[in-house]
Formats: sequence, C-alpha cells, structure tokens
Amino acid sequence: MRSQRRPAETPPPGAMTVSYLSASYWCGLFIMAIGVVLPLVYMFLQNKKAFKSVRRD
Repeated sequence: MRSQRRPAETPPPGAMTVSYLSASYWCGLFIMAIGVVLPLVYMFLQNKKAFKSVRRD
C-alpha cells in the first residue's frame, strides 16, 4: 500500500493561488505596508531622533 504523493510544485486541493495582478494581492501588500513597514520606519526615525538628543547633552 503506497500512498499517492503529488509533486511538490502543485498546491494541495483547496489552497488558493494569488496572481500578482489580482486586487487581493495588492490589498494585502498595502495593508502590510501600512501595518508593518510604516510603524517600523516611524519607530526607527523616532529612535534616531532620541539618540541624537541624548548625545547632545
């Protein structure tokens, strides 16, 4: 009794593939940029400003 195995390239049934042209891809990318990248950049800039003020004293 050998189990049938699919090649690694094919997604399992029920898995969704998203093309780069779809709206859901760009919507997810936008949400990630607003929710992850923007706060990281903001924290980095605030931290840089804080270290400058500490160094001046």
